[in-house]
Amino acid sequence: EVNLIVLTIDDPSFVMTPTCDGATANVTGLVGGTFSFTIPPTDGAQIDSNTGLVSDAPSGNTYTVRYDTNGSCANYSEVTFTVYNQPVIYSPSPLDICDDNTPDGIADFDLSVKNSEITGGNSNLLVTYHIDEISATLGNGPFSFLYNGQHEQIAIVRAVDTTTGCASTTTLQLIVNQAPAAVNPLPLIYCDPDNDGFGTFY
Repeated sequence: EVNLIVLTIDDPSFVMTPTCDGATANVTGLVGGTFSFTIPPTDGAQIDSNTGLVSDAPSGNTYTVRYDTNGSCANYSEVTFTVYNQPVIYSPSPLDICDDNTPDGIADFDLSVKNSEITGGNSNLLVTYHIDEISATLGNGPFSFLYNGQHEQIAIVRAVDTTTGCASTTTLQLIVNQAPAAVNPLPLIYCDPDNDGFGTFY
């Protein structure tokens, strides 16, 4: 009598969730296998063979990932995904305003007037303004939309897709146009020859 042991083939199922520069993998079958690209990319995209994390992938590109199990009955499966696109935004024209009643080169900017120009009217994009590129990249310390700026400076604009969480940046030039300085004129003097209190001034 011969005892036969029938082994169940490994379950290689997994899912890939796109990100802004690649994707994350989640094994729903037998864990402990190995990930790889079905066709190795030439665009710089990388994959972690242990976790399946795809990184450094250009936005909008499509890849197929293979997962090989390492159980008693090895099996594999493949999943195709597309990296999220970065938001499309537009470089705005400078925002210039006249100095306020105090001629000090400092005035209040309503930055929100540039939102539609930057997003092209895409209401799915959330726009914020920042002091430098690092703050904009991290989404830290945004200006208030009513910003008190001085003379001429550059604000870094960050637009985030509220669906994917992906962000793009551009710049906005802020300009305060100083009002001309008023000078008190010298008095105009007119000699009244007929002493009637009227005269012509030029």
